[in-house]
Amino acid sequence: MAISIVMTTLSECGIVSQTIFYRTTISVDWLDSLGEYALFAIILLPICRRLHQQARNANKLILVTHSICLTLLGILLIAAVALETTILNGLYGSDPDYTVYSLLNPERGLRTALYAFEVVAMLIASASMIMALRQAPHLRKGTLGSLLAVLIICCLGLPLTSLAGYVDSTYRVIRTQSEVDYMYRSQEARLFIASLFYSGAFLSALSLAGSPQLKDDPYKWGPRVSLQEPVYAPYPIRQG
Repeated sequence: MAISIVMTTLSECGIVSQTIFYRTTISVDWLDSLGEYALFAIILLPICRRLHQQARNANKLILVTHSICLTLLGILLIAAVALETTILNGLYGSDPDYTVYSLLNPERGLRTALYAFEVVAMLIASASMIMALRQAPHLRKGTLGSLLAVLIICCLGLPLTSLAGYVDSTYRVIRTQSEVDYMYRSQEARLFIASLFYSGAFLSALSLAGSPQLKDDPYKWGPRVSLQEPVYAPYPIRQG
C-alpha cells in the first residue's frame, strides 16, 4: 500500500508516465492482494478458532464456514488480479493488444464482487469473534479485550474502504479536469485510510496470535470441578 501511495503521488505530479504507473500497478496489486488475503486467513482461521476454544465452543460448523469463505475469497482474488494483469499487459506492454478492452467490464464486475465478498467474510469473522467474547467474559478483560476491539474495527474498515473507494473511482463519470483532480485526491485518501486499517488489523492480529492468554488451557478459566471420588452413604443395616 505504501508503494501505491508513492506511485499515485508521482503520477499526479507528472514525475512518472501513465505507462510506467500502470505497469508498476501489476506487481503492487499482486503484493497488496496477497497481503490482505494472508491477513484475512489469519483472522478467519487461527484467531477465531482460538477464541472459540477459550469460549468452550469447539463447533466444527464455524471452522467449515470460515474455510469455505477463505476458499471462495482466494478464487475471486486470483481471478480478479489475473484478469487485471492481462488487461494492463495488453494496454501497456511492449506489444499492445487493444482487444483487451472487451475485458474491462467483466474485470470491474469481478473486482467489485471481490471487495463485496471481503466485506461479507469480515462480517462473518467479526460476528464469530463477538460471539466468542460474549461466551467468554475473561476475553474482554485487559489488553486482550482492547486488541480484539481494534481488530474487529479494522478488519471491517479495511474491506469497506476498499469497496467504497473502488466503486466511487470506477463507476464515476469524469467530464472535467476538476473531477480528475478529485479522483486522484480520493484515491490517495482511500489508500491512506486503507493502510491505517491494514496496519491496525495486522498489529492487533499479530499480538493476538502471540498472546499467552489465548494459548492457555481454556478450561482453567471456568469454575473448578472437584475430581474427588463421590462418597456414598453406607447401606442401612436391617435389624431382624
